[in-house]
Amino acid sequence: MGTAGHDGWVLWITTVVMVVSGAALALNTGGVAEKCFRLASRSWRPFGGATPGTLRRIGVGWALLGALPVLAELVRARAGG
Repeated sequence: MGTAGHDGWVLWITTVVMVVSGAALALNTGGVAEKCFRLASRSWRPFGGATPGTLRRIGVGWALLGALPVLAELVRARAGG
């Protein structure tokens, strides 16, 4: 990645965690979206019509956001930078 010093590994670990957790929510692996929704609804009252399906949509966004550094690195490498 295009970071200086030893911070590159932190970015890669963060990217992997975001992509894996986002994909688990989006695909509802092992019912994780329902479990997270139940856990969150114990602490906070869900907003509006929030459902486990809402968490699945958030998971898609989370995985895509996590994939952005990888995409940026691929574009940079392809450009010869």
